[in-house]
Amino acid sequence: MAKKKPALDLGQQIEQVVQAYIQTIPEIVADSVNQAIQKSNSSKKRRLEAPEKRTPQEIAALAEALYQCILSNPGQTMANLAPMLGFEPRYLTHPVKKLREWDRIRTVGKRNDMQYFPRV
Repeated sequence: MAKKKPALDLGQQIEQVVQAYIQTIPEIVADSVNQAIQKSNSSKKRRLEAPEKRTPQEIAALAEALYQCILSNPGQTMANLAPMLGFEPRYLTHPVKKLREWDRIRTVGKRNDMQYFPRV
């Protein structure tokens, strides 16, 4: 039969485990703090940088490409037209405004439901 270890050994073992745990606490706390900081930094709304100013020629070229897209896809919303040209809808706001000023397109609807048609 195996000899029983004295209670003192068990007490020493528990003490060693507790000390090892206590030594890891600063590392665990530091990791938790770093994660919290990263989450708070990523959740803050960052101010959008102003895009580079486009030249009138670039806007006119983009407006013409958008007009051709509207000709081939009448009645589509900007959410559908923009990906066809490879842009986000908000990037095409100015070219659409120009097409409307030049009376080349007409719109039906409001805001996100607005549909674009070529003028005839």
